[in-house]
Amino acid sequence: IFGGLLGGATTDRLVNAYGLRWGRRLPGMIAGCCACLLYLTAPYLHDLWLFVGVMIAISFTIDFGLGASWASYQDIGGRHVASVLGVGNTWGNLGAAVFAWLIGFLAQQKQWNTVFMIAAIAMAINAILWSQFDATRPVVREGEAPA
Repeated sequence: IFGGLLGGATTDRLVNAYGLRWGRRLPGMIAGCCACLLYLTAPYLHDLWLFVGVMIAISFTIDFGLGASWASYQDIGGRHVASVLGVGNTWGNLGAAVFAWLIGFLAQQKQWNTVFMIAAIAMAINAILWSQFDATRPVVREGEAPA
């Protein structure tokens, strides 16, 4: 909850300070980079409570980036926001389903380091893609018919 609240407030402040393009990009990039580094750290932690703290920090960090994500759907979707959000949620849920299956498979093989590495790579890709995102470019321009 706190990550989402802080991320939303930070996103609003960044949009006011740097405009829509960078105000949306920065929280996503920060969240992706931080979560990536935390996932890379996790396999090397031998203290249970430190490990739990890193897992909490990962959850906080990912939620921090969600404010920019949800706002970006509105920015680029305009009056078609439901369709844009539906496509994003569909792909996100498919990815989560595949990853959940993969985690189960890797857990049976006792390959937890691989799980953390895959998650770190996913978050690095997330940060890279956020660096290219432009919230000022709508999916459908006003007055233009959707494809």
